[in-house]
Amino acid sequence: QQRAEARLFQEQRRYQATLRQASYGMGRIKDLKRLLNLIVHIVTRTVGLEHSSVYINDQGAKSYRLGASRSRSVRFHTAEQIENSSPLIEQLKSSRNPVVCEEIKQRTQDYGDHKLARLETVLNELDAAVVVPSFIDDNLIAFLVLGRKASSRLYSDEDLVVFSILANQAALAIENALFYDDVKKTHEQLYRAEKMATIGTMADGLSHQINNRL
Repeated sequence: QQRAEARLFQEQRRYQATLRQASYGMGRIKDLKRLLNLIVHIVTRTVGLEHSSVYINDQGAKSYRLGASRSRSVRFHTAEQIENSSPLIEQLKSSRNPVVCEEIKQRTQDYGDHKLARLETVLNELDAAVVVPSFIDDNLIAFLVLGRKASSRLYSDEDLVVFSILANQAALAIENALFYDDVKKTHEQLYRAEKMATIGTMADGLSHQINNRL
């Protein structure tokens, strides 16, 4: 039993160290889609999850849209967006801590709270074992939806700490990628405007030359 526990702890420390290293390297990725795909790929493969997803804030739609997902099963499907009014979003914003499905189920049974029951329903629909929020100041930028471990082992407190570090680093990386994307779009718009202005100047000059000839 001691050898089995030692091996388990060694495995946990290994993937926790990998996640820490990955979290500090995400800020160098400027492409948002690539960043989101990398996050779910690393989490799913390193920890050995059945699936994982990342949702990011879509202010225009007043919801959180699916940014990327990865699963060991080709039949896995998850929600494309989650409204701001969802019990899950309310819970993440109020607690600012990871939401553990087993804890919510236990509290629902113990207290019979209708609000907790609705939250449990949302977690079941997402097939989520843990949901980890990504905050910048008071803004919920994104959140990670983590499925069960393929080994059927439960998430430890150390796991939740490491995932919280990863989620906070992901929030900074996502904000940087969004800023870079906005700057890129602005440059493209300025380039197109400058190009159209140049074409307009050329057209005026050409029109003037034609009129002179006539």
